[in-house]
Amino acid sequence: MKKVLFVLMACMALCFTGCSDNGEVSSDKIIGDWACSTITEYYLENGRYQTDVEYISIYVSFYPDNTLSYSSEGYRMNGNWVLNGSTLILSFKYGNEEEYEKYTVQKCTSKELLLRMDFDNGYADYNFKKR
Repeated sequence: MKKVLFVLMACMALCFTGCSDNGEVSSDKIIGDWACSTITEYYLENGRYQTDVEYISIYVSFYPDNTLSYSSEGYRMNGNWVLNGSTLILSFKYGNEEEYEKYTVQKCTSKELLLRMDFDNGYADYNFKKR
């Protein structure tokens, strides 16, 4: 009887996990004012993985009309954002050129946002808290 109960509970857990984790992130949770105080970089150097933590003040506000405002240590700019599944793309204009930044949403709750940016030999995690 214990085995049947265990198998039944395991199946239920798999069903609920599969239904709730489809890789989609709600735009409603992204919208708002966020503050990032740490960026953790993980990268491969000389055949070994290294970790660097940078303490920084980044403030981003995501608005319902898919615009955003960004400020960091006295620097301010505006841009746009698009969320597609768990991929968040930010775009900023510099003169006549537009630059894009692509992030993967690793975690998104009403109070915490973890964004990952991949690069050639590693990635960086941006840890945001709701303001």
